[in-house]
Amino acid sequence: MEEWKQAAISAQEALQKTLASTHRKSKEVQEEMKRAVATAQVMETRDMDRLKNCGTDRHRLRTGTNSKKLTAHQSSPTGKNASLAAPMPFQVVAGEYDLTVDEGTEQVVGVSEAFIYPYLAHGGLYNDTALLRLNSSLEFNVNVSAISLPEYNSTPEAGSNATMVGWGSTSNTSQPTWPSLLQWAVVPIISLQECIPLASNVPGVNHLCTDALPDKSICTRDPGGPLVQDGAVIGIASWNLNPCTTYPYPSIFCQVSNFLDFIYGLMSS
Repeated sequence: MEEWKQAAISAQEALQKTLASTHRKSKEVQEEMKRAVATAQVMETRDMDRLKNCGTDRHRLRTGTNSKKLTAHQSSPTGKNASLAAPMPFQVVAGEYDLTVDEGTEQVVGVSEAFIYPYLAHGGLYNDTALLRLNSSLEFNVNVSAISLPEYNSTPEAGSNATMVGWGSTSNTSQPTWPSLLQWAVVPIISLQECIPLASNVPGVNHLCTDALPDKSICTRDPGGPLVQDGAVIGIASWNLNPCTTYPYPSIFCQVSNFLDFIYGLMSS
């Protein structure tokens, strides 16, 4: 826990330095950024506690109908290759579309183990990803299939489009609105150089960013969802500033191509 506390303190110090140097000196914008990053840190801490101490609650991680990737967005307070072993009270639901209806396309599989990326940093805002081991295989069909991983060290071109998917809040206020149907949006990639000052100088080399468009951003409950381009999952939804879809704040994703050693290493073992 000391490492976790130190990471949170470092993130807070970095935020203070950022706010002092940013060209947007407005007190209102500064306070909004503080609240947004603090909210993200609280959400990360809750995710960590829920993954480690969720008791008998049956948490379900969902992928959409013909959704191509099972991803998880969780955090670890350690610098080790953390593994949370069975019993894991999580389930993966593949082939989902409408959360309120049993459509007959869903496949429910238990999770036996979660492998958390070991180098979490800045209060959970960097490298917040994990790989799940399922109790049994999924049956691939028209509704559930696999997706390609990107090439090593590949970075999508700024200005190119990608598709983000999830059941996150569709509200553009601080009050969430939960959709029952799987949502998707096509959004343009922006360069890291453009993204960094727009997101309080927090994004780093392992991040991807998409531009702020009206009603098109990741939001609460979207983290862990895929960002897809040319048939490959290039990003895992990580965080954004609140309220969602507020211009000019981008959506922030983990860049999957930078985590391939972690992914392939676990798969080969």
